[in-house]
Amino acid sequence: MAASSWLFVRARLLVRALVLVVLLAGVWSITPQAAMSLSGPGVPKNVILFYDDYPTRGDPQFQVTLQIAKPLVTHIDKKGRPNDWMFDSFIFYSMWLYVTRKPTQAYIDSWISYLFDGQQVANLDRAVDSAKKALRNPDYQMNIFLALPVAYEAVDSSSILNNADKVLSRWASLNPTNLRLTGFYWGFTEDLWFDGSATILPTISQYVHSKGLKLLMIPYLSAYGYDRLHVLGFDYVTMQPNYAWDAKSNATSFAIVNKSIADGYSDGVEFELPYKGGYGPMCCGGDWRVNLKTYFDQAQSYNWKSTVLQTYYEGSGISLMGRSSDVNSRNAYEMIYQYIASTR
Repeated sequence: MAASSWLFVRARLLVRALVLVVLLAGVWSITPQAAMSLSGPGVPKNVILFYDDYPTRGDPQFQVTLQIAKPLVTHIDKKGRPNDWMFDSFIFYSMWLYVTRKPTQAYIDSWISYLFDGQQVANLDRAVDSAKKALRNPDYQMNIFLALPVAYEAVDSSSILNNADKVLSRWASLNPTNLRLTGFYWGFTEDLWFDGSATILPTISQYVHSKGLKLLMIPYLSAYGYDRLHVLGFDYVTMQPNYAWDAKSNATSFAIVNKSIADGYSDGVEFELPYKGGYGPMCCGGDWRVNLKTYFDQAQSYNWKSTVLQTYYEGSGISLMGRSSDVNSRNAYEMIYQYIASTR
């Protein structure tokens, strides 16, 4: 799926989300579950969402290679030398696993094979190994969330858990020593519109927890059912402000996200940081730099560095920033790094 098409999907979701803000008032009467107070070694804090373009291969930047992973695993200086850790957690996800793409089981099996036989997980493992040596930190492991694949024609707990078992089996066989499997990312939907969500998700979360793993979701702004995600078993929830995809640049969306965090429905925010080129934002007159600065200004205003965790959209663009000789790109990469450092 082309990145521009994916941006259209997210923009379309924003329109639907604005309507749902009104509808949700009074849909459920739920006692909010307090945001999770998880801390300690191996607990995710800054999570990079990496979109793969398998199987299209239209853009080589959407693949996990040593070159692309390096600026995400470590902070690199202008000469490409690592001098600190960057993101502590990594999500493996394919654009084609989203519900609107109607992923088939055949595609899912192929994608799982690509992750492992195609060296995607292994490449990240090697990148972390190299970073550990450069930073002289031999015990470090990066947290990993693997997308939980859902076939469009089989949205039931049995089929979904069968896919989970396939992924877990391949992970165990590879046994990447520099990566820590932390949990699964639910990326099939960004809301609870799908039939059976109230029964399917608790079953899935119970199974995931039985394996000692966590479940993560990144709903769009005021997504349908966002206030039930913790109740249904999600351990981590970060909400998209969708500011980047709003041509009107309406900053009130940040206040809505902050209220969700304060109410205990979300554990943090997703920083939507599309880069320049064909993948840029719709807000801010299309200026990716203004968009990026706005997100971090809002984070400072709401003190989001103290939240449980934050996720970042998306890996290939941020990697390009770090590897660029362009002053604006390097400044943006530094701004992201400085924020990450402030959360530790």
